[in-house]
Amino acid sequence: MAKRVKSSALFLVAGAFALLAIALVAGRYISVFSASVVADQEKWGQFGDYFGGILNPILSFFAFLAVLYTLHEQKRSGEESVREGRLFHLLSSNVEILRSMEIRQIESGTLKVYEGALASDFIWLALNQDHLERAIGTSDAEKLSFARRGIRQVKTIFWPAISCYFDSVASIVTYVSEQKAGRDFDLFALTTLKSQMTVRSRSLLFYIMLDSEHLCKFIPVLMAVGFWEDATEDNLAGHRYELYAAAAVFHQA
Repeated sequence: MAKRVKSSALFLVAGAFALLAIALVAGRYISVFSASVVADQEKWGQFGDYFGGILNPILSFFAFLAVLYTLHEQKRSGEESVREGRLFHLLSSNVEILRSMEIRQIESGTLKVYEGALASDFIWLALNQDHLERAIGTSDAEKLSFARRGIRQVKTIFWPAISCYFDSVASIVTYVSEQKAGRDFDLFALTTLKSQMTVRSRSLLFYIMLDSEHLCKFIPVLMAVGFWEDATEDNLAGHRYELYAAAAVFHQA
């Protein structure tokens, strides 16, 4: 919408300049010669030669600029189509990977199978209850230590089953961040990704990113679009900014 408004404004400005040029040329002729209509065809011919000789280069220049602008817009539109096509491909692949995710657990002598989003939800509950809950009331550095120790422990056990999915999510976040296509694209892409994930999957993603030097730097990008605003089940939900700041310092050390 904003691009259409910008294009319309540019065409209006160009049209105004063209009309102003015509008015100035005609005004100059009238001021030097006469404003009265004459029946002499030769005079009209002279006026036409004068008018065309001055205006034609000006109008041709505006036409040339219009062609360049059109080519630029076509190129940009093509780049946007390619960017969006790749995004939709990544999002579609991510959904398919999620559907194939599976964890098998023996609980009370019975085999339990967690498929799809339920698998990551199961891991999140283990992390939150067994590790993050113990970090309540500690310092920011200690909270980070509990979180990193917890995520590494659950990754040791479950990572082979969930790595493809969370690597896929990370690739989408990385792709969107590195495109630098503007807030509208970031908001659309990351909001779509958010809608594909459960709250618990997104909570687990935060701690996976927190533990990764490469992914940690993208946490503010997700925070800016409210990626974890509804993830209140997290025992450390109120300390995400402090955890990110502590992790950023840790990774830089």
